[in-house]
Amino acid sequence: MKGRAFSFRAAFLGGQHLVPSRLRPSFFDAVLGDPSLRLRRPGICVRMAVKIPNMQQPIQTNHDRIPKFYLYKMTVDNGGAPCVQDGGLTLAICKQTIRRVAPEGSVIIGFAGNDLRDEGYHDNSIVYAATVTRPLNPGEYCRKRMYAGRPDCVYKCTGKRFATKAKALFHSGVGYLEHDLGSPPDYDNAIVLLSDGLENFRYFGNRRSLQYKTKFHRLRKEIEGLTQGHRVNHDPELYAELLALKKLLWKLKSPIS
Repeated sequence: MKGRAFSFRAAFLGGQHLVPSRLRPSFFDAVLGDPSLRLRRPGICVRMAVKIPNMQQPIQTNHDRIPKFYLYKMTVDNGGAPCVQDGGLTLAICKQTIRRVAPEGSVIIGFAGNDLRDEGYHDNSIVYAATVTRPLNPGEYCRKRMYAGRPDCVYKCTGKRFATKAKALFHSGVGYLEHDLGSPPDYDNAIVLLSDGLENFRYFGNRRSLQYKTKFHRLRKEIEGLTQGHRVNHDPELYAELLALKKLLWKLKSPIS
């Protein structure tokens, strides 16, 4: 923090000011060095260094230390949403509300819904947890060759519009495009969330990760009561449990990467 040094004179006798209080310069006037308010009587010269903040410097925040947690229940886990391949996890189709608003650094946790019990997903187990390393802009996912071979890259860009690929593995039916990406010409939902690098996500599938319900009672209540949609605004007790849960999950290894 940069500052400037200022000087002013103050007269003292036995520790007492000789100048009546009504004639004494205020600290504000003194440090600004107003010539009309400088004291001329002999005395002790005091040099003061005053640090004046640079108000142009940006205020630092800790968004990376206080992530948003997006929680939702999954009804399908077939490799489309999320898609895990080549050390990266993407969310490109489904959950359009989360994709549209989740910022970089946020954490998304998908829990198994009750419909997945018959496929080996028990007791609302955690299917995956991922930190968003970067939201990809509309069109970026379908235009870049590095993403073209991913199973969830089911749409292609034709000019300023999107179209379904002929060999799309998911969502090839009527109505899926607008549901996933939004209406033209804006395509407000055409955001893809990327979690790049094995250090940034954990995917367990139907391999039970940990029995979180016995340790995190507030989270158990939240997930058992969750139906459609997602949750992102959490009370302090639940948020503290989510931070602790993330630490535990990141100590585990992903069976699939």
